[in-house]
Amino acid sequence: MNQLKINEVLADVKKEFELANKQDSEVDARWLLAELLGCSMTELLLMQGKTLSDEMYLSFMSLIQRRLAGEPLQHILGYQNFYGYDFKVNGHVLIPRFETEELVEKAISLIIEKRMKDVIDMCCGSGCIGIALLKECAEIYVYGVDVSHEAVGIAYENGLNLDVSHRLTIYESDLFLNVPPMGVDMIVSNPPYIPSNTIHSLSTEVKDREPNLALDGGTDGLEFYRRIVVEGKPYLKEGGYLLFEVGHDQKDAVCRIMEENAYQNVKGYNDLSGNSRMVIGHK
Repeated sequence: MNQLKINEVLADVKKEFELANKQDSEVDARWLLAELLGCSMTELLLMQGKTLSDEMYLSFMSLIQRRLAGEPLQHILGYQNFYGYDFKVNGHVLIPRFETEELVEKAISLIIEKRMKDVIDMCCGSGCIGIALLKECAEIYVYGVDVSHEAVGIAYENGLNLDVSHRLTIYESDLFLNVPPMGVDMIVSNPPYIPSNTIHSLSTEVKDREPNLALDGGTDGLEFYRRIVVEGKPYLKEGGYLLFEVGHDQKDAVCRIMEENAYQNVKGYNDLSGNSRMVIGHK
């Protein structure tokens, strides 16, 4: 095989992605090649004129075929960066989204302001929210909870990899069912919130490659908000905070659910893009 220069290989791959109508093709290809070469994206830019060995080329094209088949980039890489930390991900957990970092920001501000010590990360998935809080707030302890056995294992592994496992307990539980009685300062949650009858309209990569358990929020998408608001209240200390990520059209409904259950100072917040993203209140 004639050795090809990196820029030539990337140009050919870009054409393949475009033919398949794959978005972000060039960026994805560069991420995959940088991962194979063990370099940063910046370093890859400086290597454009260098050639790939036959072995490296074949390995790269194998990854490209997986991406063309619809496998998410993060699953191929095996991780997703979230709040500056790399989290292991696979088909058993929701891929952490950039927008959720804003929920982490709000939580950190409250933890510092109120000098909080104990946090429940409900529907924790990969553990990205709770573990990011542990990395940023050295004095807290986090209890992660997820109904998925596989997700619990991944969250625990991420805690080990990021050196916070000594301040992290993970429960496999249908919400609070198997969580022992305790009093915490905060419950933070990004629960499943897609209405059951709209999951089919999600992108193929989401509906076919990410776990339905992490997506399906019941008939109206609000099932888990209702349950967490009610079932979580006994776990909150007096004055303890409940923080939710919500769907773009769910802010008012979730605020109403919290207010009907006597939570105080309930407010909805938009993300940096102006979309409804968070609801926060306290006991």
